[in-house]
Amino acid sequence: PWPSKEALARWFERVLGFRLPAHAVCPDHQAPLDVIYDLFSQDEESALIMANRSGGKTMNIAALHIANARFKPGHETSHIGAIQPQAKRAYRYYRNWLRHPELAGLAPDPHIESTEWLNGSWIEIQIFLLVVPAQDNAPTLVLVDPPLSDISQGIIHPSGREKKDIIG
Repeated sequence: PWPSKEALARWFERVLGFRLPAHAVCPDHQAPLDVIYDLFSQDEESALIMANRSGGKTMNIAALHIANARFKPGHETSHIGAIQPQAKRAYRYYRNWLRHPELAGLAPDPHIESTEWLNGSWIEIQIFLLVVPAQDNAPTLVLVDPPLSDISQGIIHPSGREKKDIIG
């Protein structure tokens, strides 16, 4: 029902204008294309992706969201940015890609809060917020940057079984 990994990589290059690296550069890591395709093809239900700063995580995940919306009618996505500039960056990628002739008109009224596609897919981009109890029992919103720190290896799936690491 959706493109092969190679076809998706060609689509990213032709429509989105960039090439996802297809080869890992470190032992025991995965190439960004492998990570994105595992998520796109639903071989992985969830993932914690760790990569260097400025390593393309925001752009790669924004590309995943656009591919999901384009190729999977009715797909719903919530992209949560750790900080406002990161969320805005994801939206800029997304909005710019929607100008490509193959995508133009498929999501006629894009907004960072929510964009509905004609095929029933939608994407929203939010900032990660943590709600903590205040001293007077009223909730307080706290921006978290980064949302996770010093994460050890290994991801435990809600089923209790350990998932393979996805490191891009």
